[in-house]
Amino acid sequence: MVTIGSRLKLLRQQKGWSQTETAEKLRISRQSVSKWELDKSLPDIGMLKELALLYDFSLDELLQLQEEKIMLLKALETETMAADSSRLICRNKEPNTEQLAFLTTAMFEPIAARILPERILWQTVLPQIPAGMGSNLSAVTVVSKERTRRYQTLFGGDNGIYLFVTESGLWRTTAVEWLETEKLEQLPFSELAVLVTAPFFEARVSRGNRPGLFYGKKDGGYDMLAIGKPASAALQPILEVLDQKWQIYREYQGYSIGEIVKRWRKQKRLPEE
Repeated sequence: MVTIGSRLKLLRQQKGWSQTETAEKLRISRQSVSKWELDKSLPDIGMLKELALLYDFSLDELLQLQEEKIMLLKALETETMAADSSRLICRNKEPNTEQLAFLTTAMFEPIAARILPERILWQTVLPQIPAGMGSNLSAVTVVSKERTRRYQTLFGGDNGIYLFVTESGLWRTTAVEWLETEKLEQLPFSELAVLVTAPFFEARVSRGNRPGLFYGKKDGGYDMLAIGKPASAALQPILEVLDQKWQIYREYQGYSIGEIVKRWRKQKRLPEE
């Protein structure tokens, strides 16, 4: 079992300090540090705050509250994902029974099984964008399976991008990719430098300024995707729990997607588009 004392010891060792050096920085005795690390006593709340600043960690992290907060996040039911996604694909029209059943059994149940033991905490779909700039039509995956043709019949030829967030990262696929090849791309948080939601255009633009999702990988790759307002509003509090220190979105919070792309390309020294 990981105790508060063992966590304090690990944090001190990560800094490369001795118990004596730590005690001097905190203006206390070495024996006090030793007792904390042996779980013979606990720092008071004032000293915990000083330790948080000294070791650069959160109190939630030390007290194991972060894990509890993550566990309290509600996993999405496959039926809920099917209902929400079908409304988006059908442009807010109520889906019929056949559409709901197909998405549940052919898309969300097998995808949830693939992702296990992780839980799907957030999900949305971006309905097909017509051919041209920003199109999400599949250029390489040939439609050959009956279930793919059935999906396109039920949803007017759609090839939407399906997005999922779990405890470990972002996942994505398209309808055709999944139904034809069961391809599901994982983008672990450990490989992302940025994951942020923001309006596509600057704040003064109101009409048509829908939210976007931007992610930038540590290797320089990135993508920006238009998502709905409900999906954006649902994702933000989840990111705040999963990434309490804002390590993957603090720097770009408050900018529009257009501004984020410019900053990202400049930071990564990518050529102008």
